[in-house]
Parts: sequence; structure tokens; C-alpha cells
Amino acid sequence: MKRKLFIAVFSLFFCSFCYAQSKGDTDYSPVTLRLNLGEANGASEKDVFDEVSFIPLETNSNSLFGRISQLEVTDDYFIILDGDTNSILFFNKSGKFRNKIKGGNKSVNPRKIISKFIINRYKKEILFKTLANDFYYVYDFNCVKKETIAIQNSKFSNNMEFLSKENFVASNNYGHTGDSVKSFLSFFKNNDNYSTSLPYTNNDYLNGDVRSSSGNSDPFYFYGNDTTLFYTKPYDYNIYAVSSKSTKVAYHLVFTMDNALPANFLKDSVYSGKRVKFLQDHPEMVFAISNCYKLGNKLLFKANNSDNNFKTNYMYDVKAANLVSFDKITPDELSYYLPIAYDGLDYRNNGLAACEGGYVYTDISAMDLLNSFYDTKNKRAEISGDLAGFFKRNDKQSNPVIIKLHLKN
Repeated sequence: MKRKLFIAVFSLFFCSFCYAQSKGDTDYSPVTLRLNLGEANGASEKDVFDEVSFIPLETNSNSLFGRISQLEVTDDYFIILDGDTNSILFFNKSGKFRNKIKGGNKSVNPRKIISKFIINRYKKEILFKTLANDFYYVYDFNCVKKETIAIQNSKFSNNMEFLSKENFVASNNYGHTGDSVKSFLSFFKNNDNYSTSLPYTNNDYLNGDVRSSSGNSDPFYFYGNDTTLFYTKPYDYNIYAVSSKSTKVAYHLVFTMDNALPANFLKDSVYSGKRVKFLQDHPEMVFAISNCYKLGNKLLFKANNSDNNFKTNYMYDVKAANLVSFDKITPDELSYYLPIAYDGLDYRNNGLAACEGGYVYTDISAMDLLNSFYDTKNKRAEISGDLAGFFKRNDKQSNPVIIKLHLKN
């Protein structure tokens, strides 16, 4: 019976393995993890973490924003994209507001909307474009504009990540018939394309019939290694480790049949042009892996599907072979019985949004945190510090609160 559960996904992986290994700089020796998401364990917070911190983001007339659409964490800052105010905000690591980049009034001119930003943590720069799609704007971390680059003169893209001061990797997604680029990844030094990886086959020319991971998720995931990133793509259960010199399948995830795509999902013509519709009709199917981070023996990831009741965020202890659902972690005294995972839309979309310095980060709205505070007031000891001040203000319109988590070894 167990063999039947996994045989469908093995075929899907085998096809991917066969065509991809033709690239000489690509190493395929993945760690295979067989996972039954429906039987993931729960745990108490103190069994999973040795530190849980809530960091209120300063709220004033300059810093007030709606919700976190994108979060990046550097050595010094939380960098946040807010779609409501169409701005990129900088807060220091204690939550104090530092500065912001204004994208312009999107109501007056929707072409000014910032959909995403990219950071170069090595040069302490941030770049973005607007829906006008004419320029990339480059700012330093003090929110001072450094450069405006015409789109046609740059190889930058919204799906890219820096690997050093000058090197970056871009994801080309699944192909369209007639595309000149024939690989999923392209590597650049400055503006020069010096390498590609993960070449396309005919099965990868899906002509837009692709369901991407939810939220504002990037296909690249920084997890504290200065030279290596994780990369994932839809309809693929591999987690790739990408550096400036190689692409390696670090992990291959195998799901049980109730969550796994059909083995022939990319090859069989019966799905041609109907893959997104198939996923709408089968919301339990995992169509993408995202939000992947590695801390010690713990692999963190998000399994994306269309079922709103599905638990999406997981931690797998590779050494202990133990799968834990973040959504099943119960609050305890480590967090004053306040939640680090909840059923709100933001958590389902963003989940564990960033990883830096051995910590992972998510966020919670002021309203959700205050509601939880009153619901659990009889369980905990007195709260002190900035978090106590947040609750005394009792303002559900305050900025969101960053949650900082450190996993036990």
C-alpha cells in the first residue's frame, strides 16, 4: 500500500531528473523526503523554539501602513512593501521606523504601483520597477535614489536574486513556444549572461498554463548562506540549491497520492492548456513548494494548494525524521500564549516570510494580536518591554507586529 502511495510522484520526479541532468554544471544527488502532510505532528512552542519574540513596528503619521505584502530581513532592517500606501518602508531590528520610499499615488496613476522589490544585501541597495514597466529604480538603504535604469538596458527581472555584489540569478519560469531562452535559470555578472541551468524540454513550454505559489512569494529563498539560495518552481517537488557556479537538487519531496500531482502532469496531452483548471477542480493537490529555509537539521517549507482549510507551513527534522505543521503548534508561556501561527489570510499567503541570522520571521496584524491577548489574559505572566506598551496602547489600527522565531537545535 505504501508503495502505491508514492509511485505516482516518483514518475514525475524521474522525468524531471532525466532531462535536467544533461546540464554539466548541475548536480543531482537529492535527499528524498517522503511526507504525509495529513499526518504531520503538532507540538507546543517550547518543544520547537527556544526563543519567540514579538516586535511591534512603530506607528506614526509617516510610518503607518496597511499590511505586509513583502518582507525582507537584513542585518540591520526589516524592509516592507505595503500595497495600501504603495511604499517601501524601513524599520530597524527593534521596530523603530527609519525611512521609506514612496511609489506615488496609485489611485491617481495605477502605473506607479510597486508590485515587488529586490534587495542587494551585499551592496545595501534596493531596486524595483512600477507597473509602468519603463525603469528600474535603485536606492540605497538610506532611501536615497542612486540610479534609474531603463528596462531595455537591463537584464534585471522581478524574479531574481543577488548572489554577490555583481552576480545575480534570474528565473525564467516555464516556457512559451518560440522563447529564445531555453532554461529555467539564467546567471549574470553585471549585465552579462554567463551561464544557464535547468534546461527546458518540450514539456516545459506551458504557454502560461501555470499556477504560481500564493502571496508575493519569490522563487528564490535566502536562508543565511551568503553564497547559496534555495529555488523552487511550480509543478515540481524539488528544492534546488543555487550558487553562482552550480545548481543542485538539495531535496526531493514525495507526497502521498491525496496531495500529489499526477505523475504525468507535465507530459500527458490530456492536461495541455487545462492544468490551472485541473488545480481548481482538485484543490487538495500541492502545485508548488515555496518559503524554503534550512536551519541546522530543520527544513522549513510551504506546500501550496487551493484548499483554504489545508495546513500549509511545515518543518521537517531531517535527523529525527519528524514532520511538524506550523499551524498545529500550540502557544505556551514561551510566547505569553500568543499565537505564532493563525488562520488569518496573511499567514496563509506569507507564512514564514524571511530567514536571516539563524531566525525565521513572520507577522501578525495588530487586530489579531490584540484579540488573542484578551482571549488568553488569564493564562500568562505579566508582559514587559515594547510588547507591553503595544498592548497598553490598545490600538487595533497599529502597524503589524513582526514575529521572530529561533528553532531549537
